[in-house]
Amino acid sequence: MQRMTQLFKQYIQKNYTLALVGAILLTLFLMALVYFMQLKLNDTAIHPIAKKGVFDFSKVDFHTQKHTPLHGEVEFYWQQFLNPDDFKNKDTLTKPSYLNLPTSWNNLIIANKKAGAFGYGTFRFLIKVPEPGQYAIKVKEFESAFQIWINAKFYDGAGKVATNKSEMTPSWRRKEIYFKTDNDTIEVLLQISNFHHRKGGASEFMLFGSSDSIRQIKSMRAGVENFLLGILLILILYHLIIYHYRRSEKAILYFSLSCIFILLRLSTSGEKILLELLPFISWGVAIRIEYIALIMITPPLLMFYHYMLPGNIPVS
Repeated sequence: MQRMTQLFKQYIQKNYTLALVGAILLTLFLMALVYFMQLKLNDTAIHPIAKKGVFDFSKVDFHTQKHTPLHGEVEFYWQQFLNPDDFKNKDTLTKPSYLNLPTSWNNLIIANKKAGAFGYGTFRFLIKVPEPGQYAIKVKEFESAFQIWINAKFYDGAGKVATNKSEMTPSWRRKEIYFKTDNDTIEVLLQISNFHHRKGGASEFMLFGSSDSIRQIKSMRAGVENFLLGILLILILYHLIIYHYRRSEKAILYFSLSCIFILLRLSTSGEKILLELLPFISWGVAIRIEYIALIMITPPLLMFYHYMLPGNIPVS
């Protein structure tokens, strides 16, 4: 065992520069690969956008066109939490505003002034489909809690919606809502509240499609991100081991630190793998990890290049 350790140490001393350059190139290649795969997964045909709260997908073949983003005008009721029963008698409802999904309500003009980020409201829209069947909606995070009804049935949510900050619980969890419809018109009711984030409302797009398609998208995206996180973890451990034997080579340490912050950033964005693995992490902790990791990627990268290219990148 001691002999193997000595051989490994000698190998590192002779080849660490080559290994480090190879690791950098591998990281860049993998990040580019993930980027183009995400573009492929987000590739959808263009469909008519919603008008006055109606998405007309009646002529869309969801067997070939697997999914589509939900863009367009939807009904919006500011500072109101409405349930499906409230729409049985529309004469008692206030006239809705129309917002374009995806959007935040920050700039919504109510009583001649901007609504701002903090508040709550109800979104409502209809989706016309070519035939009854199994469908799904993929929800990215909303700011910063929501719950959803489909065809007057409550399905899921994230966090706890409320009319004030003290009673509300924010969440950034991704959600996929799978459901069956027995007719060709689907009613979606979405309650959102925000008293924590600088943006309020449905600021991230939703995907609509067949259940199998949405399930496949979730699986592929999570798979790609898990693969990249695994590679980053291997790179971190490998270079920390190298640094253990070559303490004078600070470039290795700073490269490892950059990889750690990249890993933290990736695990709290996209499909938010960290929240899947550790669901007890609060919204406040998750958002701080994501933002701090994004900021902290650059300093160790600059230090890495400073030590790799001495004299070319000053640190003061």
